[in-house]
Amino acid sequence: MTNPLRLEQYFFPHQEVRANPGHDPAGKLDGTNTTTKTNISRIPDRSDAVIAECVLSLDETTSENPIYFFTLHVFGIFVAPEGMPEDVMMQSAPRTAIPILIGAARERLAELTARAPWGTLFLNTVPIQIQSGVVGDTPEP
Repeated sequence: MTNPLRLEQYFFPHQEVRANPGHDPAGKLDGTNTTTKTNISRIPDRSDAVIAECVLSLDETTSENPIYFFTLHVFGIFVAPEGMPEDVMMQSAPRTAIPILIGAARERLAELTARAPWGTLFLNTVPIQIQSGVVGDTPEP
């Protein structure tokens, strides 16, 4: 089945990466624990499109010896084909939009850290919670 929603545009309203001056290159590194906040909403005056937002950030309380601290806010507009019912559009949006925005954030984080002191940071898999077409914050550990 082809994906019914089309990415119209995306951008980063907020992007921040800070090298961790306390990082110990010889120390233990358990990876980075990423928190994710997501939202899907309608665009006023547009029946054919939704807004998707995804905020990814390093969880500084559970990440051990991180090399960078980061926050990326990705905002995207996704358009449905003509005639798609609103409920179908809203149900397909989380499974369509959020993975695309996470992929964009993954590439942006690698780009932002490519010339940074500890080398390129590649975002690992990111937990997202999707239940019945509703997207929400990642569950608390």
